[in-house]
Amino acid sequence: MSKFLKKRKINKKTMSFSINKIKENEKKYMTILVIIFMIIFCLISYFTFRVNNKKLSNISEVNFLTLTANNFLLTNNDIKSDSLGLKSSGNTITITNNTNELLNYKLKLVRDVQNINKDNCSDREVPLEYIRYSIDGVNVSTIVPKKNGEIVIITGCLKGHKTKKLNIKLWLAEDITRDKNYHFHGYFTVEKLVI
Repeated sequence: MSKFLKKRKINKKTMSFSINKIKENEKKYMTILVIIFMIIFCLISYFTFRVNNKKLSNISEVNFLTLTANNFLLTNNDIKSDSLGLKSSGNTITITNNTNELLNYKLKLVRDVQNINKDNCSDREVPLEYIRYSIDGVNVSTIVPKKNGEIVIITGCLKGHKTKKLNIKLWLAEDITRDKNYHFHGYFTVEKLVI
């Protein structure tokens, strides 16, 4: 019986030592875990707010300016001299600034890829240098895309809660060859211009 008690005392001492050792390590491990959770929380918060702010700013930029315009189609029927092009009826476009601030904008001409594919006319698309346009019947201009392919028709600024109407006349230059049944599907977009 004394052997049993001796073993038990040793086990109690060992056990007590082990428990103390675990308690010491527990403080270290708890501190490390708290630091790890804090880092994870900070990373999650950072990425959540960063993504949400990007989404909000994109939504706001889209709503800063609105545009009322229709899609259009240029064909061989639109081949004419500049003097006749200036007399055509054109497309009326309305740009509205939905903010309280003065905004700079750019009005862009965009190829309507969806309708080009629908009509299967990509092989008959009008070369851009043959498209002529005039804004409000003043000056004849030729489409010249930027290096990035963007076609900016006009830039300007608009006061808060104001609207601007433009009449854009489009036609094909009379020096285009008539050997194809040309098509150009397009539409206008307006974007906030960052200066």
